[in-house]
Amino acid sequence: MTDDYIYRLAFNAAQAAFISIAGTGKIIAANKAACTLLGYPRKALLTRNWSSVILQDSRIRKIVKHAASDGHFIAPVSIVRQDGHHLQGEITAAFFPDGHGTDRMITIIKDLSHNIEQQRQVDTQKEKIVADNITLAKSVQKTIDTRNKKTVVRNINQALAKSDARLEEVMQHRDLQIANATTAANETTRSGIGQELHDNVNQLLGASNLYIDLAKKGGKDSELFLSRSSEYTLTAIEEIRKLTRRLTTDILLNPGLCSAIENISRDTMELSPIQITCRLKTFHEKNVDAKLQLALLRILQEQLNNILKHARASKVIIRLSQTTRFITLSLSDNGVGFDSRKKSTGIGFDNIRSRALSFNGVATVVSQPGKGCTLTARFPFKP
Repeated sequence: MTDDYIYRLAFNAAQAAFISIAGTGKIIAANKAACTLLGYPRKALLTRNWSSVILQDSRIRKIVKHAASDGHFIAPVSIVRQDGHHLQGEITAAFFPDGHGTDRMITIIKDLSHNIEQQRQVDTQKEKIVADNITLAKSVQKTIDTRNKKTVVRNINQALAKSDARLEEVMQHRDLQIANATTAANETTRSGIGQELHDNVNQLLGASNLYIDLAKKGGKDSELFLSRSSEYTLTAIEEIRKLTRRLTTDILLNPGLCSAIENISRDTMELSPIQITCRLKTFHEKNVDAKLQLALLRILQEQLNNILKHARASKVIIRLSQTTRFITLSLSDNGVGFDSRKKSTGIGFDNIRSRALSFNGVATVVSQPGKGCTLTARFPFKP
């Protein structure tokens, strides 16, 4: 993980975020959204400590004290602005070491004041409806004392009709909320399926096509190439079938993540003039969740595809390591490289970063023209 990427992540975050030193709490970087939310000029905010803008009680202090072992935490807090005004919010904080061995913490702030105010208005409206119903009931009771039974029945029916109308309005609003949530869930599912098609099925069919092209050239290995093409095509068909049942994690159950990486490397070297070295001995896949293993494999496939398309590299080193706190995957090549600070990395890198973030991980790219490229994806890990 590079400091350069961490700072870009903080400053480009859609929500307010700042970075502090984990040991002292001193704020050392903040984005524009954080300055706006907290009401500080940037220079003034950089003189503050974490505890001066995030109001801490004993519960929060206990969370922060024990969070280093997990690497991150989420907690509801009271946010203190420069003018002394308190906001109700939620923070997401993650620890990471800088290049000098010092632990730092990135804190993303979410202002929940608007949501709380909306809920308060809903509660007030509910209380008003109850009060109106009580008032209406008292009015009906008074009518019972002064009018005949027929008038009483008519008024009661009118009151019930009004209540039913209000209840119907509330139910329609609830149905609209449910419909919106269902639409959002469907969009998320479609996005996931699209990503799977791009990351996996597209690559399998591409490999199958390459083997067919090699077989067309003839030679003693033509039958082998056709057999490999058939295997990749059948695998793509099976992956589409699994995708419809959302069971894509089965790919890792047999033969396993390390074996899958070695097989992909072997097949890639047969198809392309490139030397791939795998260093996987410090990774123990039995201790790692199958969904995370699948994400690691998809990230590797995506970056290997990027290298073959753009890097013009002759060597690639794949490293997969595991400690008591982190799992790290890296791919380094000796290709043409690019300026990672300026160049847009495209949909491939966006997919990689999206997959990493879905498991609370961070993906970084370091590259310079003529000096190759290194992709690193790092995930918090608890056995």
